[in-house]
Amino acid sequence: MISRPAPHLAELLGPPPTDRRESWVVDGTLIPVHDHTRTAKSKNYRRSVNVQVVCRARDRRVVAVGEAWPGNRNDVVVFRETLGRTLPAHPRVSGDGAYRGCDQIRTPRQGPTAAPSRTGTTHGSGNGEP
Repeated sequence: MISRPAPHLAELLGPPPTDRRESWVVDGTLIPVHDHTRTAKSKNYRRSVNVQVVCRARDRRVVAVGEAWPGNRNDVVVFRETLGRTLPAHPRVSGDGAYRGCDQIRTPRQGPTAAPSRTGTTHGSGNGEP
């Protein structure tokens, strides 16, 4: 299973890079597994585990791999409980929209009120006018 070789693979990776100028990217992946003790039916109706992977954006070097959780768990929940507790604080961690609400990860913004304008205020007046 995935949980047994994970510590050994982590040792091969070595410590995470310490350059705070580097951008990191986090994403979760569903890995199909036949062991029913650690899996759950996920959105694709297959038994799988959710594993979080953090890599360096420049060269795709894997920085960290989280512990396997049941596949029906959201990415942000798995990240907070695994890598969110063990990774060193890093100012440039980016993720997709699944990580909204996690203060450690920058996510894409949507909507006219989310993006600041060049004057430092948000778009729109809040009363429905552009």
